[in-house]
Amino acid sequence: MKKEYLMFAFVALGMLTACSSNDDAVVGPDTSNKDWNGEIKLQSEIATTRATYGQDTQILPNQLFYLWVDDSNFPTKLTGLAANETRTLYNCVQMTSDGLGGFYNYTDDVYYPVTGNHVNLYSLNANPDSSAANISQASHFAIGGTFPTSFVQKTDSLQNNAKRYAKNDLLFASHINKERNNEAAKLRYQHLLSKIVVVTDGSFNITDCRIKNVRYRGNVSIIKNYSANPTVMLSLPSEDLATCDIIMGKAVANANGTNDSIEAVIFPQTINAGSTFLQFTVAEGGTFTYQLPSTKTFSQGQEYIFRVIFTQTHPTIQAQVIDWNTNAAIDWE
Repeated sequence: MKKEYLMFAFVALGMLTACSSNDDAVVGPDTSNKDWNGEIKLQSEIATTRATYGQDTQILPNQLFYLWVDDSNFPTKLTGLAANETRTLYNCVQMTSDGLGGFYNYTDDVYYPVTGNHVNLYSLNANPDSSAANISQASHFAIGGTFPTSFVQKTDSLQNNAKRYAKNDLLFASHINKERNNEAAKLRYQHLLSKIVVVTDGSFNITDCRIKNVRYRGNVSIIKNYSANPTVMLSLPSEDLATCDIIMGKAVANANGTNDSIEAVIFPQTINAGSTFLQFTVAEGGTFTYQLPSTKTFSQGQEYIFRVIFTQTHPTIQAQVIDWNTNAAIDWE
């Protein structure tokens, strides 16, 4: 690709101030700064604040992310384009999260357009299914792949540590009409899947916890809007009924330091009453299962917390639902 654009760098916001003693540092939005070479800085954040290994306060390090960049066609109208059209500047650029709100190891230099226009940025952390039936859609995520208006997301059966969990956590962010200046473009990632959390009362040690018989592939559709954030829709394919068990992983102790949090993500779906949903084994002996008392819908961007309370004979489970992106409580009826 001909290098007609201004250089794109990925840095954490903290670096802008931490390096201010450097003669080459850029401070403030002054685009006339002689040391500024036109680079766009990216700052990432997660749209929630709960403490866990599940990317709730910060994107975990060393995760593969995907980026697409368009010329927004504003304020300079591009020849041959209607007012509500954009022109692709860069197809899929792969980049790696640094765990500090920035990215590194990107696969292409990405520049502002010579038109001086604003840019539209779109980014995903996804686990696209690359099986034979969906390999063409998975190609969107190869270096230089076109923007994925639709693809199939897979949730792996093994999510028993932070890295495996984060790989499956479907995140999407966009920044529309980012003006050409040296201020960081904020990418605020939204959680799109359903998060399952099992919390124990600490009286027993759970050695194995898994979600039973859930559908693990689903359709993701993204509709661009040239002047607003895209619409993202999730659905289950009627032709793919395959299910799997998902092995969950321990995250962190809760606020009082006693309860273990065990977490995984599933594709949003409805599960019928009486279905075995959770199974856990305890070190003290015994394997227990939890059946859903009624038909339940696990929705996009919501967190489902199952609190396990052990008695002398059996465990009881209490369920709580919150909006994963806002922490607001939800009535799960």
